[in-house]
Amino acid sequence: MAYAMLSQLLLALVLLRAGLGSGQGFGFTFNGFRPVDLELDGIAEITPNGLLRLTNESDQSTSHAFYPHPITFKNWMEGSVFSFSTTFVFALISEYPNRGQGIAFLAAPQMGLPGSLPSQDLGLFNAINNGSTTNHVFAVKLDTIESTEFQDINNNYVGIDINSLVSAHAAPAGYYPDGGAGKFESLTFISGRPMQVWVE
Repeated sequence: MAYAMLSQLLLALVLLRAGLGSGQGFGFTFNGFRPVDLELDGIAEITPNGLLRLTNESDQSTSHAFYPHPITFKNWMEGSVFSFSTTFVFALISEYPNRGQGIAFLAAPQMGLPGSLPSQDLGLFNAINNGSTTNHVFAVKLDTIESTEFQDINNNYVGIDINSLVSAHAAPAGYYPDGGAGKFESLTFISGRPMQVWVE
């Protein structure tokens, strides 16, 4: 089982849709949030208009928002694994030009990330547990801080992280229009514009 979490950013989240494939029949859609929809910690809050806000003007703070019910990714009787997909819209808004946080969507075996650190650690790990195979964490990281410590490719990229802040795979932020037939279009995460992310 795993819990889904979003971490570290001023998030204008207007839609979160997730579900399992392979006939599992599980899914949910949020068009705005109520306080009962997510388990929040740190400085995370649901705004009066239903947006999830994960950061504020505080320095070096962390926050998390977890889907509060476990999601089963594996049929233990048969050994089969279910497919999973989610999509969400976010905007990273900063008072300081060209400076901002990042966000990570993750699946973890429990709610809460004790000892996690802010800033380049994105509220996921710390110096002791970063890279530990006992974490059992999968994350899609939208990073805005280039850290040589974690071998980041730049300060605006998407990373696939497994138990570590060193990405197993990374690519510059952007997309291919027209289902991949068009030219690669770059995106700047800290632009403040709403962007849609799809994880499968």
